[in-house]
Amino acid sequence: MPLHFYKRVEIVYGPASALYGADAYAGVINLITKDGADVDGVAGSFGYVSTNAVVSNLTFGKRMGDNIDVLLSGRLYNGQDFKLHEYYTDDIDYGPVNDYGGELGALDKVYPIKNWNILGKIRYHKFTLGFDWQHQLESNAPSCIPTNYAYVRNNVWGQDIRHIYLNYHAYQSEEINLDATVTFGDYTINPASNFFISIDSDDDGILDQGVPGYKYGYSGYVQGNIKLDWTISKKLNMIAGVSFDH
Repeated sequence: MPLHFYKRVEIVYGPASALYGADAYAGVINLITKDGADVDGVAGSFGYVSTNAVVSNLTFGKRMGDNIDVLLSGRLYNGQDFKLHEYYTDDIDYGPVNDYGGELGALDKVYPIKNWNILGKIRYHKFTLGFDWQHQLESNAPSCIPTNYAYVRNNVWGQDIRHIYLNYHAYQSEEINLDATVTFGDYTINPASNFFISIDSDDDGILDQGVPGYKYGYSGYVQGNIKLDWTISKKLNMIAGVSFDH
């Protein structure tokens, strides 16, 4: 997710499962997103990347009184990836891309990127509803060996990652913080994902044929946790938590 979504990034060394769930046994990178009050209006940016790509984002955030806070943000990155074969024409690895023949030679040697992200947080009194959707469709070419996988438009990888959560801040005082969260999420490999495999060459050894190798996958989860942080004294603090994953 783009950095403009975040207010700060915390690195937590060592086990922290009581606060962050069962997977936090070795450490945590805690990405803390902005609130509407941090934006207090509308903010955005627009830029151009030298690989012929456009990146832009737009964020609306506002605190409405003491009990309502709203944040909505979106980001678009659309363009092409770096064309390695144009810079390494004689390279032993990338040189064959310029010599594709037959049906491979007829395919466009472009490497599309079509990514977007949306994020939202709505707080009402002690409840916070949040969601995010990360959509990625990028070229496989820079991560593949061009003699095995064709450097063409059809060689792409896509995925969608989605989360929605509801947090209830049950109790807060100078000594005690108690809250509970339930989260739903899923992960999908985009059906457009395609490893275009080079399979044959002509009499001169020039690669000229290939076949697509499609991939698809899906998984989802539900997670719940309750966290308690109790400052008993200046020298003694207790952290406890219960979590559930399925």
